Amino acid sequence: IIQLIKNVLGPPIIDIFPVDQDVLSGADVSLYCGGYGDPPPKIIWRKNSVNVETSHRIKIDPVQGSGKLQIISVTVEDAGKYECIYRNSFGEARREASLTVDGQTGTGQ
Repeated sequence: IIQLIKNVLGPPIIDIFPVDQDVLSGADVSLYCGGYGDPPPKIIWRKNSVNVETSHRIKIDPVQGSGKLQIISVTVEDAGKYECIYRNSFGEARREASLTVDGQTGTGQ
């Protein structure tokens, strides 16, 4: 039996959403975002509308079909609104979650 799988070209779809988290300083945090698209989308993480840059504390693991943002030993400066963006030549999908650290939202509100 031959099984054909048909990929339909189109904009990405996010089916695993990041969730809001409320943590204390020093905790390790992971935000997950999962999706798909054809052509395969690029995954971008943003914090308060600015692209997240990786560092010794901030890791982005863009495994095929999922994006994981990991922050080691969070501080109040890490608090904010995080957005995962899946983008390909047909469009994009976005989902966001808030990270609150020691009661601070990091969004100026």
